[in-house]
Amino acid sequence: MKKIALLLFMLSLGSCATIFNKKDHMLSIATNASNATLKINDSVYNLPAQIRVKRSKKDLPIELISDSLNKKYTLKPYINAKFLYGNLLFIDFFALGYITDFTNQKRFSYQDSIFLDIHDSISIIKTDRAKRFENFKHYLTKEYTTKKGQINFITGIPYVNNFYAEPVGESAVNSTGFFGFSAGVEYFYTNKNYFSANFRAAFDYELPIPVPFPDISFGELRSVSFNLTHNHKFKRFSVGYGVNYTKNRWSKDIENDENYEDYETTTKTNKALGATINSYYQISPVFYLGLNYNQSLLNLNDSSNSQFEHVISLDFVFKFSLNKNEL
Repeated sequence: MKKIALLLFMLSLGSCATIFNKKDHMLSIATNASNATLKINDSVYNLPAQIRVKRSKKDLPIELISDSLNKKYTLKPYINAKFLYGNLLFIDFFALGYITDFTNQKRFSYQDSIFLDIHDSISIIKTDRAKRFENFKHYLTKEYTTKKGQINFITGIPYVNNFYAEPVGESAVNSTGFFGFSAGVEYFYTNKNYFSANFRAAFDYELPIPVPFPDISFGELRSVSFNLTHNHKFKRFSVGYGVNYTKNRWSKDIENDENYEDYETTTKTNKALGATINSYYQISPVFYLGLNYNQSLLNLNDSSNSQFEHVISLDFVFKFSLNKNEL
């Protein structure tokens, strides 16, 4: 019995909406209609008015009545911010809090302040938070169309790069660093499929911005590649696969601590053919975010001793159509 009581106590502590939200919700409603009243359920109120309604997950129908018109509206409920974020304050019990609030109508709210404009055609009234969410959802799901015959010029930054390299005569190297450059061209042979030719150079600078500082090594790996890929577009996503020619360069500076300019450099280079896989998500009409994976398969320096090196890059890409408006 004590355990059950303790559990109920913890649930009550961790349920923010249950504690802080009342069963009722206060609406402030006004209109530009003259001599107007508002009907909610079986009650009629003179406008403007402060009206208390019960919280619910159901739509709330209301009716504006005036000398010149009768117009029906629907208030849409939305999950309250106290339910969404308040339970996170109770670190130890937030999961229990969400479970408790999830079974409670107190987690819902309607728009607090409502103005019924008789000249407006809107009859569905949503909360400001719901409108922002829908606008954000529309922004993320809106499809940007492409056309058969479209040609895009591509430029980008392989911003974060992970390297695995096997320099001849050296231990395998695994390194992650920043920055690079890419450029290329795309051709759509259908509205959703296209070929791409791309040149890219990836580095492993230790800092996100390649600004040189004394006594700091700016990475040991460089990768330059030329890629040919076949790509498919699915709404905002694209997936590509193809082949690459890659030149991976590993270098190591041996510096004299007393004289910064006195150093020796050891360099090893592997040239290889390999496979490329990429995937991108379109953020805006011209900006894309995605991943590019280059896997070396055949070492052109020594085909009998192939090193299976790879470069994985987080890409920031910009694409500009050269002829879309003409198609």
